[in-house]
Amino acid sequence: MKKKLISLFLAAAMTFSMLAMPINAFHVDSVSHYYDFITGMEFPGTLTIYHEDGTYENIEILDEEGNQLYIEVGENEWEKLDTPIPAAEVNKRLAEEKAAKDAAAEAERIKKKAEMEKAYNLKISEYFAQSIYDLNELETQIRIIPEALYKKVAAQLTKMGKTLKIEDLRNTNHDSPDYGGFYTPAKVQIDLAPFSAASSFPHEYGHMVFMTVLPQLYKSSAVKQEWNVLKGSEGPTHVSAYASTAYNEDLAETFDALLSGWGDDCGEIKLLAMKYPDCLAIKKINYMRQLLCKVFSLDTAVFPDYTPSYPSPWAKAEIEKYQTVLCGSDESVVPYEGAAHPTGYQKPATRMQFVHAMLNDMVSHLWGTHVFKGLTYDEYRAKWFPASTNGKYPMPFTDIPSNKTSVYSMYTNGVINGKSDTIFDPQGQLTRQEAATILYRLCNALGYKLPKGNADNFADANKIAPWAKDAVAAISAAGIMNGVGNDNFDPTGVYTCEQSALTILRTYEMLIK
Repeated sequence: MKKKLISLFLAAAMTFSMLAMPINAFHVDSVSHYYDFITGMEFPGTLTIYHEDGTYENIEILDEEGNQLYIEVGENEWEKLDTPIPAAEVNKRLAEEKAAKDAAAEAERIKKKAEMEKAYNLKISEYFAQSIYDLNELETQIRIIPEALYKKVAAQLTKMGKTLKIEDLRNTNHDSPDYGGFYTPAKVQIDLAPFSAASSFPHEYGHMVFMTVLPQLYKSSAVKQEWNVLKGSEGPTHVSAYASTAYNEDLAETFDALLSGWGDDCGEIKLLAMKYPDCLAIKKINYMRQLLCKVFSLDTAVFPDYTPSYPSPWAKAEIEKYQTVLCGSDESVVPYEGAAHPTGYQKPATRMQFVHAMLNDMVSHLWGTHVFKGLTYDEYRAKWFPASTNGKYPMPFTDIPSNKTSVYSMYTNGVINGKSDTIFDPQGQLTRQEAATILYRLCNALGYKLPKGNADNFADANKIAPWAKDAVAAISAAGIMNGVGNDNFDPTGVYTCEQSALTILRTYEMLIK
């Protein structure tokens, strides 16, 4: 009886849904609109229907007189009107919708401007803040400045009775295609061309720091003297050609390069530091980092560290082999050969770095070996490099982008879990027992039978999590991971990038034997 009632209910629901949709409704695949620059209104344009044979059909929503012929009756569902809506009514409705949108946009702009002025302790002119787009662009560039430094500078400005002002360059006498920005010390004002704010704000902010704020805490003459005595060996003397035009421009350009990691002419600062670690441009960046930390009482971790990173002597040969065989990348535990390491070989590997390396460095290079014997290329790709839907995967984790193929692949193949049902913790430091478990599960997913081993052989076996014991036993028995001395495994110890690379390489070599 219960099953019969459920069936009747479902049938009734389906009947209702069919009645709810007009009989003459038809499905469309896309709807285009066109913008009328005279009225500033957006008009409905064309309905497009794609056919299975690859052809498509376009249907105009409005006729030549502007009367509306079709109306939307559901999601991607339209119907032809028996009586077209007159153009006057269409225009009135669109005008009302535009007025409502404009009012909402203006309210959002006013709110955004007020929020930014309060959050960043500055004054933004109305002329600059004409659109929410310009405000968002400005905020993106303000965030390039480390929060700790920005707060210290803002506090010092307040102490001086000053407020940083942002003005539109087009509203000043500096309107020129040669300018992206301009700083006026007397006004404590940065003038920006809104569309070039992305490249100009950090530079102009650097001017403000060194011309207005820092002199209150450290003599400008001392900075100039210390700057001028810096000497370097082979390599660039400035981070850009513009920096060589004047001392103040050198300071501002170096400040920008320190924060953005990029010089207009010398390229990526990490690579420059690797190639010419003792050049004058790098010495200026390091001096500025130390000076700002000293003057504003900041931890050095506030700023990027461009000290070149090299593999430890004991890892050097295997790292070079990894780069030759498995390549590596900026997102991996190992960079491409000759590239700067994004974080450092001796730094803890993140969970995301390790998972990325597992798929994109190791699994991608297993195709064509006996590991995937019996699978077609399409079957291999479908299992390990699945196609996303509109760039998204049905990911359970809310703390990573939905387009991360590596995480989705490893998760669906049973290689990784999250820290919880919804949290993956991509930037969390990888522990030794986590690395062993991921490697163990990958071998299982690839059909490789590892030796069992015995985790109790380690002196600190009681510290190994129950979920990791089998993995630690098997991975250590296979010679992929060893102990850390005194017969300890150190399960919760962090696993560095170079250690991760060595074990991934060893796993790969074991799998292809």
